[in-house]
Amino acid sequence: MYQSVASIKPRLDLVLPTFLLAYMRSQPLQIIFASMGKGNAIAHLQITELAELPITLPPLDTRRTFAGRVAEIDKLKAHHRAHLAKLDALFAALQNRAFRVELTGARASEKVFA
Repeated sequence: MYQSVASIKPRLDLVLPTFLLAYMRSQPLQIIFASMGKGNAIAHLQITELAELPITLPPLDTRRTFAGRVAEIDKLKAHHRAHLAKLDALFAALQNRAFRVELTGARASEKVFA
């Protein structure tokens, strides 16, 4: 079986790509996509069906505000991921020191179990 990939380019005079991506990821549209899909194992969308998809467009100011908030959230996510990576590294170092018995001062010859 052959599979194809198509690139869709939104009309930038009508819709912001950030808004369109979020709209296409929304649950109502995912339900529509699932019903449109053809194929047994993997559902395939026809580009002609996708082109005819109705897209609800709120006022442009609302779309711009939404896109700005998405950008802010993406920055926060990146910031949190960076901090999480630092915490993971610190925790790994702490575990390393704990298992090498540097933190407790315990001797390796001490019996742990009775």
